Amino acid sequence: MVLMGDDNDIDTLASVAAAVKLHQLNIEAYTRYRQINSSHWKAENTHFSGVQVSLSF
Repeated sequence: MVLMGDDNDIDTLASVAAAVKLHQLNIEAYTRYRQINSSHWKAENTHFSGVQVSLSF
């Protein structure tokens, strides 16, 4: 995703995810990197990761 405006630089987002399904159990993992270069707002964190576990019945 690239957004441009008069008062903004280029913003970037990169994401990778993987999932495994074992019968009723689903496990997902992801990592994301974002860079926001707005003259009005700067992100405190640029890297996010997480795991989601779900059970279907």
